[in-house]
Order: sequence, then structure tokens, then C-alpha cells
Amino acid sequence: MSARPPGPIGDPLFGNGRQYADDPFSFMRACADSYGDVVRFDLGPRETYLLANPADVERVLVATPTGTASRGSATAPWTGCSARGSS
Repeated sequence: MSARPPGPIGDPLFGNGRQYADDPFSFMRACADSYGDVVRFDLGPRETYLLANPADVERVLVATPTGTASRGSATAPWTGCSARGSS
């Protein structure tokens, strides 16, 4: 098993940001179709993960104990909060 999930190779500077910006939903669907339920890609310098299986999404957002770095990081863009507190 690989240490990181598979995913598309992006540009050295922008990662997959340009592909994502052109059509985010088509890009994510193509990634899930090509690489499976867990996909890794880069949005600029940020390493990003896509969970395509609803059970995996539930596990991360609901079943993961509050206060863990993974949950704070996963929800920070939408809630304005990070694992270290509000931003």
C-alpha cells in the first residue's frame, strides 16, 4: 500500500489548480473515476484529498472525534475554524 493515495500529476507551480478552476465538478468526477474513492491532488502549494465514497465522508466529518487535526483541516474552509481554534 502506498503512503499517499493516487492522483493526477499537476504543474510544478500550480499543481492541478488550473484543471480544477476550469470545471471543479468535472475534474473531481474524472479523478474519482480514474483513481478511486480516495484521491490526492495539489491546488497550488496545497496538498488536497478527495473522498468520493459517502461512508468515508461521514467518517471524517461525523465519526471522527472533535478536536483532531484531520477534522479541523477538513472543515476549516467552510466553517472558518481550524484545529487550533477559530481563524
